[in-house]
Amino acid sequence: MPGVFHDLSKRLLMSSGIILMMGIGFWGYAYLPVQLLTVVFIALITMTAMIEYVALVEHKGNPPSKYLMAAMGIFWTFAFYLFPSWIWLILIFLGFFVYNFLCIEGSIYRVATGSFAMFYILVPIGMILSFLYPKGIGSTGDLALVVYLVAVTKMADVGGYFMGRLFGRTKLAPNISPSKTIVGAVFGLISSMFMSLLLSCYINIQFFEAMILGLILGVAAELGDLAESVLKRDAQVKDSNQIPGLGGILDLIDSLLFTTPILFAYFRF
Repeated sequence: MPGVFHDLSKRLLMSSGIILMMGIGFWGYAYLPVQLLTVVFIALITMTAMIEYVALVEHKGNPPSKYLMAAMGIFWTFAFYLFPSWIWLILIFLGFFVYNFLCIEGSIYRVATGSFAMFYILVPIGMILSFLYPKGIGSTGDLALVVYLVAVTKMADVGGYFMGRLFGRTKLAPNISPSKTIVGAVFGLISSMFMSLLLSCYINIQFFEAMILGLILGVAAELGDLAESVLKRDAQVKDSNQIPGLGGILDLIDSLLFTTPILFAYFRF
């Protein structure tokens, strides 16, 4: 049995550190110094995710500059925090396209892969920032929505991890993610629904609504996990990075990249 959870201690150690940092940010998110630290933390996550994405693309061809993509991640986070507007995304895209004027050879591939990173990584990050600071620097948004989002999304991972390791036999998608099982996926959905029901009173949704939303987010979380696994399998790498207990930042936020747009659309439209 210990072999089943051989990586649990590293996962718990790294996860505890991240939860602590998030807790500090959430607890004091109305105070400007804490806001700035939180935005720096989000910017570092965004930057690292962009660099990891470039590393995956590099296995298949000539990727966009990792320095440029990292700069885009940092700029997007701070620009959206200071002045929340999706016009920044358009400007980033246009600037990135113009940058490729400097080297025409391979520009189609670089523009395509770079534009996908903007849609895949930057858009969900912007949505999280809009939840936290809807009117920019110094403003306060709906913290409960962010807590709900992270908790429901990550419970799909937690439920799938433990129950899949203990009882999972039949693989869910062996060609994409050999460690995931049908049992793990089912219990991941149940865990997301349970957490949604538990937190429903904090975001003012009814019992049935919480069950459906929890189920939808649970499915999206598992699809997000599998989606990043597709990228890694194509690049023929196991993890997006070598961070002990996590693998990579993309491995950490992959499910959130799918669930965030759904929750954003649900409450904003």
